[in-house]
Amino acid sequence: MDKLFDSKDILTVATADQAVVGTNGYFCDGLHSLAIKIRQSDIGTLASVNANETYCFKSNNGASYMFFLPVDKATKKFNMYRPFNSIDELFTLFYSFSSECVYSQAEKAEVLLGKKIVLKNRYDNSIKAIVIHDIDFNGTGSDVIVNSLSLIYLFNNFEIKKDDEFVPFGIKDE
Repeated sequence: MDKLFDSKDILTVATADQAVVGTNGYFCDGLHSLAIKIRQSDIGTLASVNANETYCFKSNNGASYMFFLPVDKATKKFNMYRPFNSIDELFTLFYSFSSECVYSQAEKAEVLLGKKIVLKNRYDNSIKAIVIHDIDFNGTGSDVIVNSLSLIYLFNNFEIKKDDEFVPFGIKDE
């Protein structure tokens, strides 16, 4: 699962006695859905535990699940990032010009055209090298679409190679 979590940290019916009601974490019924929830920061609060049932972890949303992973057990790498919200934030992924260098949003989009990037699919670890050939955004610079893919889709499904390391396709949330 690409180091999103250590499987020994996942609580199940067999380890339900270790769960602490009120803990924030990720609820799921399978490892694939757990990975998705971690990437999307889909966090709930443990409302109750019933070790006599297979679906023993009850979320604050009222649903019960087979597995629970406390939020502090998920890899911090993904908890520190969020999707880009604008063309300005996307631009900072590739360029860090000094503050006196000012580009309009349209100029930033134009500079990004032709930029080669390497992506790794978070689900099957396949590598994809692409060239940015199309950027759509609204007048405020948000709702950015790169090569017909939204920034949220790219964040949820890919990592990007930066400085010889794959990192989430997003911005550090500080």
